[in-house]
Amino acid sequence: MKNYIHIIQEFHTIASGNDHAVAFAVMEIKSVYEDSGNPQGAIKEFETLLTATNNKTVRNVIRFQLLELQKNNGQRDKAIENLRLVLQENG
Repeated sequence: MKNYIHIIQEFHTIASGNDHAVAFAVMEIKSVYEDSGNPQGAIKEFETLLTATNNKTVRNVIRFQLLELQKNNGQRDKAIENLRLVLQENG
């Protein structure tokens, strides 16, 4: 029962905060695409989402997931560029 209550509390924390909800959604997008064997689909999705928002937190979350996908799929130069953009946008 304690585990069930803990899960509900964690889900509430994620669902009630914009930053938490965005982070969860971005990680799930990545997971769905990877599970279907289509990491390039997630990369395209994230690149599109980056053009749709100016929110720094959202952009950071997307970039961190994007650069991990790029790094793991032979796009290390793009991953490094995304790290530079995180530093530039937040510095």
